[in-house]
Amino acid sequence: MANERGTQRAARLRRDAGVLQIGRVTRWVVAGSIGLIGVFSAVAAHALPGHGPTSSTPVSPSAGTSSSGVSGVSGVSGSGGAIQSPSQAPQQTQAPPVAVSGGS
Repeated sequence: MANERGTQRAARLRRDAGVLQIGRVTRWVVAGSIGLIGVFSAVAAHALPGHGPTSSTPVSPSAGTSSSGVSGVSGVSGSGGAIQSPSQAPQQTQAPPVAVSGGS
């Protein structure tokens, strides 16, 4: 009986030590992953710098900006650069609503 208790206690101690070790390893893996993400993002930021700083000179309205300050979308014909209201208001219908999900 006493030997069985000692065996169970030793098994619990080994289990607890294993759980603690797994927790430590998990924390180190998470910290290392976060560190690597930081390194990869820094490398990507330097390799692909993106757009540089723009000049501080004001842009004239003829350069793609409307008088309201909204930038026009290039390549869209007939938009004029400003948001326009619809030609007529939406009409209410008696048809049931149709929802399509995942259509191609």
